[in-house]
Amino acid sequence: MIEFKIDGKKEDKLKDNKYLAKLTKLSDDYFKSTGVEHPNDINEGFEFEGNFNVRPTVGDSFYILDSKLVLFITSMVTEIVDSKTFKTMNSTYRIDYLEKLEKSFG
Repeated sequence: MIEFKIDGKKEDKLKDNKYLAKLTKLSDDYFKSTGVEHPNDINEGFEFEGNFNVRPTVGDSFYILDSKLVLFITSMVTEIVDSKTFKTMNSTYRIDYLEKLEKSFG
């Protein structure tokens, strides 16, 4: 099991908890290899800050919601690299956990 840490404290179970986090696109593994820009202009370095309550899970898309209720959805997660990094069908992302929330935005 991957160990998640929020503010240096071990969190064994992120599911059913709400977290404020910053999602950063580390690499565009699919579109860059084809020589084409991402069709939605979500390229390397893209950042999205919001909250989520289910950690990235292989076989599912990852969802994160910002304070304006804009929802960002990744393609299907294919690999959990470490406690902050995961790969999708198209990209590699890093999650920086900012804080545990009492309430979510949505």
